[in-house]
Amino acid sequence: MKVKGIRNLATIQTVRNRTRPSSRAEMAAHLARWEHERVRVERELQIFEEKRANSLEALQQVRAQIDQLKQVLYDSEENQSEVTRGSLGQAEQSGKNSKTSTKSVRTVTLEY
Repeated sequence: MKVKGIRNLATIQTVRNRTRPSSRAEMAAHLARWEHERVRVERELQIFEEKRANSLEALQQVRAQIDQLKQVLYDSEENQSEVTRGSLGQAEQSGKNSKTSTKSVRTVTLEY
């Protein structure tokens, strides 16, 4: 084993733990430690999978919101050449694009 630093030096305890258990009690203790480690890793994996599922759901919602906003944005660009800010929920057309006097405005709800 190549020594990379002081933390990787072999001490008496690490050398002792690498040796084969000499008694049945030591084997049982090793088995109990490994069983405990297995349970911990399984619990960690379950938490990871739950968080992954939640993250995938959130990502799907974000993508849906992006698609919805793109659709509204690109539809409004096709229908209007220039849009200025009006009152809440309304868009006013400039003098260039006054073919129709009333125009319905799409509303998009965003949830955060």
